[in-house]
Amino acid sequence: MKNTNEMVNSLLERREQYEAEQKRKRSIITRTVTSMCCLCLIALLGFGAWQSGLFNTAQPPLVDGGNSTHQDTGKTDPTNPSNNVSMGILPDAPIIWGETNGESQDAGFSTWNGKMITMPLNDVLTDEKNKNCLIAIGVSFELDTEFVYKGKTISEYEAALDDARLLIGRLGELLKAGDELKYGEALYKTGTPDGKKWAKQLYDETVERIGKDVLSTYIVDGEFLKDKLEADIATYHADTSRNVWNEAIEAYYKFIAMETAEELKERNINCEVKKGLIVYVTVDEFSSLEIENAMFYSLALNEDEVGDLSVSQTDDVE
Repeated sequence: MKNTNEMVNSLLERREQYEAEQKRKRSIITRTVTSMCCLCLIALLGFGAWQSGLFNTAQPPLVDGGNSTHQDTGKTDPTNPSNNVSMGILPDAPIIWGETNGESQDAGFSTWNGKMITMPLNDVLTDEKNKNCLIAIGVSFELDTEFVYKGKTISEYEAALDDARLLIGRLGELLKAGDELKYGEALYKTGTPDGKKWAKQLYDETVERIGKDVLSTYIVDGEFLKDKLEADIATYHADTSRNVWNEAIEAYYKFIAMETAEELKERNINCEVKKGLIVYVTVDEFSSLEIENAMFYSLALNEDEVGDLSVSQTDDVE
């Protein structure tokens, strides 16, 4: 079994990994919003990456639309890439796709006719020779944290993940200080038998930070249950909370893409859903296109030619 320092370091490392992931995903949203009036370079990734339109054109089988309630209905598995749908009839005319030379597509942002778009798409739209061409445009949606997945909202899953992150730190701190905290208030009143004494403020802050629930679990009748804590730490991880949170986010993007595709179908707009929503429109058609909850638009990539870039997109951003 790992010693105390190794366990604490392992816990801290997992917490730092989680915090880095959180910071990365939140920074994407922040930079995306603030770039409405200026250009900024970011990678299209994270929970918005898979639906950003940087994917395929292979026409999947047609499926029925189904109900459009604002929650996961269980009709499709959002983690299954075979749940594809095409709406309308894909055009036979040549289509303009994005190019990445096998690498993830990094892009700044601009505005065009009131729409937030990536720079590669801006280049295509502003080139006169493309005026009458069909363009494959990926649609990225704003995240609705009140979307319900398996009985809970995305915000509830995120809160549970935050709690799991905090618990990692609480357990690690108790592992280091438990042999002293087991003396309770005597730690600052009289000190320990070997002469260690804490300031009352330090004691109160530490107890509040670790939490009475954790303390009561691992300090019983003045005894620090270190073996139990070490055993629990060895088997504890926040991956389950993180995975279900990611599943809920992916389920929402799958849902909103499918729902929007149904609505576009009624408007006779050619579109396709695979890992994200792609619309096939001319410059003029895109100028008048309105899609509710769309956050930004990108020049889609032809998956048949470049493959799935979702892994590299996730790994490229610090």
